[in-house]
Amino acid sequence: MLSGTLTNSGQVSGGTGGTGGAGYTYSVSGSLGGAGGAGVDLSSGSATNNGSIIGGSGGTGGAGGYYGSYQSGGGGGGTGGAGVYLNGGTLTTSGTISGGAGGAGGEGSPQGSIGAAGDAVQFGTAASTLVVKPGAIFNGQVAANASVNDTLKLSGSQDGGTPITLGSQFTNISTLAFASGAAWTVEAGTGAAPSGGLAITGFSTTSDTLDVINLTPSQVQADFTSSSHTLTTSSDGTLHFTGSFSGDAFLFSNDGRSGTEL
Repeated sequence: MLSGTLTNSGQVSGGTGGTGGAGYTYSVSGSLGGAGGAGVDLSSGSATNNGSIIGGSGGTGGAGGYYGSYQSGGGGGGTGGAGVYLNGGTLTTSGTISGGAGGAGGEGSPQGSIGAAGDAVQFGTAASTLVVKPGAIFNGQVAANASVNDTLKLSGSQDGGTPITLGSQFTNISTLAFASGAAWTVEAGTGAAPSGGLAITGFSTTSDTLDVINLTPSQVQADFTSSSHTLTTSSDGTLHFTGSFSGDAFLFSNDGRSGTEL
């Protein structure tokens, strides 16, 4: 586990999972391939990624056992490793982070199933912060832990990279923070907020936009409490804007896709 400071401008890869054991008779199937390792395992301190981080591939499942010409089932492929396992500390990225590929299923009848791909960023049980800068790319899920207060912080002016989609690729984020001077559009859909709600800090009504992709302007306006700057919906959860806002600071407009831009 990394607990100091790391700056990556090249490529970091996790280890590949081991191959599952083969079945020794027709009645014994091959065993599951090993899971790939995380590209970076961050427990405290900080890491900055300007290059590429890739989780290790899952191992191939073991072959099924034989009895004459008959073969038992192959073992399933191992799960790909997370690009980054973030369990405390702060990860800042303007580069690419990818989950590892799932391992191939082992030879057999039937052949083993392909392992699941790893998350791009997997959050652990200690509250952590992910800082996303312009151009950052995530291949795989960014899966926070709803049981702790994980923070997603957006910095700079959005330029290319992976769109921030709360409730789909980015899940269980408890705090969405906009850095000073940031200019981003964030999409929010079903499950955008965890059960404890989503706190939105640093939001600027002149440079930032929250696009509620699954609700019309009239629905959003009906569900928005202006006195507390809170949007409470049955589908997306509770989204609370913190800070000082004057008068009717929020504008609700059609996003051109049956959703609403705030």
